[in-house]
Amino acid sequence: MSRQAECMAYVSIIGLELSYIALIGFGLYSYKQNPNNPTGIICAVFGGIGFLFLNCMLFCYRNKLAVAIAVIDAAADYYAATKRLIFVSLFFFVLHIIIFGLMVTACILMFSQATFVYNPNGVMDFN
Repeated sequence: MSRQAECMAYVSIIGLELSYIALIGFGLYSYKQNPNNPTGIICAVFGGIGFLFLNCMLFCYRNKLAVAIAVIDAAADYYAATKRLIFVSLFFFVLHIIIFGLMVTACILMFSQATFVYNPNGVMDFN
């Protein structure tokens, strides 16, 4: 098993952990700002459940994690050795980047057409 694949897996796990912590923090902050709206606490609860579920899976299957990383590493080595597959995936990657850029452009153009009304209470209102 290569060191790079192992480090990438651990960075992904750390990213998931930080995302769940950020979701919990955002939910609690949102609930603190507006206690009448239960959306924030629901967001924090689901973030906490996801955080606990991920950590339970990592704890219970910690011996299988190395095997999973090795299988993915072997598949990536085979994929890199087959040159024709690289060109197909590169084409679809470029195609997805173009489509994503067009989607972002469409969103920017749609938001530029909206009228923003300033509310002195600090809440942005769309018309």
